[in-house]
Amino acid sequence: MNILKSHKIARLGTVAIAGALMVGLASGAHAQGGGQGGRGNMTPEQRQQFMAQFEAQRNQAREDWQRQAMTAAGITDVATQTAVIDFEKKQAEAKTTLLEQARALSTLITTPTTPDATLKSELAKFRAAVAAFEKQQAADLLALDGQTKYSTSPRIEGLFTLLGVLGGETTTLGGLGTIFTDSPYGANARGGRGQGGRGGQGGQGQAGGFAAGGQGGQGGQGGRRNRNRGNQAGGDAAAPAQN
Repeated sequence: MNILKSHKIARLGTVAIAGALMVGLASGAHAQGGGQGGRGNMTPEQRQQFMAQFEAQRNQAREDWQRQAMTAAGITDVATQTAVIDFEKKQAEAKTTLLEQARALSTLITTPTTPDATLKSELAKFRAAVAAFEKQQAADLLALDGQTKYSTSPRIEGLFTLLGVLGGETTTLGGLGTIFTDSPYGANARGGRGQGGRGGQGGQGQAGGFAAGGQGGQGGQGGRRNRNRGNQAGGDAAAPAQN
């Protein structure tokens, strides 16, 4: 079965869950906010709760999709699939650490008073961290090859290349979402755009959105701000990096 088609049912389940979550939390905020409604009136705690649960649902959908892709490529052992997913998680965590270092370095570089000696030292530390990451990545790939035998299977090696496990081709093209557009990584997985007017009812979200179009604000105040809960929930939360 086609990987993308087989995932549509699972993705629709995630859409329904996330949509219900958004409506439930936003309705609570609506009741507490004197009738204003919308995600903009959630308390910080409600917003944090929604985003955390939304992120968990999205990550689960992505993991399920990757397992389906691996099954289609011949990797049917669950433990082996988990090893691939764990490898990706480890790489993502390491890259996050490197990104934090890069941002700190950029702050030093753009601060006129930073001494050259400090810049030289911090740049050397950053390069050493990148080198250590690449060394560990090479070792982890060898271990992964021992489990999946991807180096002897063009099908599995091709899949790992497109998933971004191997090489940098997918990153060069813009990430998983640019290749698998109907996957949980793609643009079609983001929220639809409602068309709520002033004090009116939001339009229906486009297919593939995490929630339906949102409700317009009441009394002519919330039309622009609240017309699209679904788009805010899907678009804002789906915006982080795809890879």
